[in-house]
Amino acid sequence: RQVCPAGWRMPTANEMFALLYSHDPDVQLSDDGPEYWGVDNMATNSTGFSAVPAGTRTGTISAVQLINTEALFWTGDADTPTLGRHGTITSGTLMGSSPYAYGHSVRCVRN
Repeated sequence: RQVCPAGWRMPTANEMFALLYSHDPDVQLSDDGPEYWGVDNMATNSTGFSAVPAGTRTGTISAVQLINTEALFWTGDADTPTLGRHGTITSGTLMGSSPYAYGHSVRCVRN
């Protein structure tokens, strides 16, 4: 899918893993303030990544779920033709897979 502008691309799963696991994502990657996370999470956003918990839209449900709780970001990698890899920033960081029908956030990186 062409979701990034020219000269940019979606990160690979390995790049997302390196980002999430080389920092304290709840603190260093997250934008601070209870207006985003619903609680004072002690975030410093020292990396400038500015993650906010936009949540996700799952399947055919049009409502956004997990808002103010999780920030999920697609990678450019697939597990299967119908499942894509994503990274999650929440109270615990993880990598996972979701059906492409789910609506997660996208962060592009320069080529």
